[in-house]
Amino acid sequence: MNNNINVKKRVAYLGGSFDPPTIAHIQVACEIYNKIDNIDEVWISPCGDGRIDKSLKTPFNHRLNMLKLIKDDLLNDNIPIIINEYEGNKEWLPTLLLMRELKKNFPDKEFVFVIGSDLCDKIQYWKPDSKKLVEEVEFLIICRNEFPFVYNKPGILYPKKYQVLELNIYGSSTEIRERIKNNNKNKLNYSINALTSKKVINYIFENKLYNIN
Repeated sequence: MNNNINVKKRVAYLGGSFDPPTIAHIQVACEIYNKIDNIDEVWISPCGDGRIDKSLKTPFNHRLNMLKLIKDDLLNDNIPIIINEYEGNKEWLPTLLLMRELKKNFPDKEFVFVIGSDLCDKIQYWKPDSKKLVEEVEFLIICRNEFPFVYNKPGILYPKKYQVLELNIYGSSTEIRERIKNNNKNKLNYSINALTSKKVINYIFENKLYNIN
């Protein structure tokens, strides 16, 4: 990690919907910090409610609250993994504009944008300008067995600067929502218990999220 106070801190920016947050999200953040030597902090940042490329099931405040709860459940206070609220009061920003804004507003930090390897083939379609995106933004690619990262596929636009971290971590927000949808209430707590934390499960029940009655 970076111990020179005159050198910019390098931040891995882990964005997403986190709808709801999972143990896997926290594991990814921890592995980024533990295994990438030049990362000083990991920011977990839920997207704002204005996101247009993905259907959100719960508003920002609930997703933010659940992230804070799961961090409190699973992490020690001294680990530099930060639940960040930056996108909460904004219209949805494409990645290029978001990274430019972060660079402007946090001049003491360098940002690395975290994506899954399954998204690499889609970067060329990202608005407003994918060519500038791969030129300006440094990426950290989380690679899983089912989505191997292969560089230089014909016709694919790849980042100019990137690192690859291979992980095989199980569990997703979609799986939690599907289990809530398909299980009766008596089995529900058990069925999602391995995917997220106890405090998040209690929060989902207390606030009747994801159509729980």
